[in-house]
Amino acid sequence: DREIFSDSTFKIIPDKPNPGSTIRVVGEKFGASQVFDFYIDAKKIGSFDTDNQGNFITTMKIPENEIQDRVDFKIKNNQGEEKILSLRIGNNELELVHQVLH
Repeated sequence: DREIFSDSTFKIIPDKPNPGSTIRVVGEKFGASQVFDFYIDAKKIGSFDTDNQGNFITTMKIPENEIQDRVDFKIKNNQGEEKILSLRIGNNELELVHQVLH
């Protein structure tokens, strides 16, 4: 059975995360009650499971030493299915101040 579908989607909050920061990962329309792995490029960061609707909200920490450029956030299962979201990782002190103020 498939667990990742064409309409499976996820997003990262904030959408321009910083190295060393904690992000929230929100997804929907994945396989229900399944365990998925979360990767940044080829590095596994953690795992989470979906609820009985196939949705999830989880938090992950971006490693301090993550490169400050575009990376692929990937959700994978053990059958090799994956969904990729490509984002730029920021490391700009002005952005950090901006985030604190809002």
